[in-house]
Amino acid sequence: MGLGDKFKNIVDKTVDRIDDNITRAGEDDSEHIARYCKDLGIGDAVKEKALAILKDTDGKDISSGRNRAAACIYIAGKQCGEAKTLSDLAKCARTTEGLIRDKAKEVKDKLKIDVEIEEPSTEEEKKE
Repeated sequence: MGLGDKFKNIVDKTVDRIDDNITRAGEDDSEHIARYCKDLGIGDAVKEKALAILKDTDGKDISSGRNRAAACIYIAGKQCGEAKTLSDLAKCARTTEGLIRDKAKEVKDKLKIDVEIEEPSTEEEKKE
């Protein structure tokens, strides 16, 4: 692969990321859930449960966004026995484990859901 090919490859990847970010900027949380489930290979049962949890958060004074969407998937996965780690969700949602954990705890508390939320595993993560 020559220098021109490498440069073209880098430019193509950058344009893809820009297009991806522009497209995603207008997504609502249900679209985030659909995309994260697809990207992580999560089944329809978890996706539907996550969407139901998301709907239940309406009017509960829980801020929206990718962290709330990821938190709904995290809780739904735990309830359906198809849990993903906070790390996997954070990478997919381009956020941190701590922010998803905090949002999951908020959703759990406000909706009175009985599910165990994973605790920070490292000192660095505890500082988030």
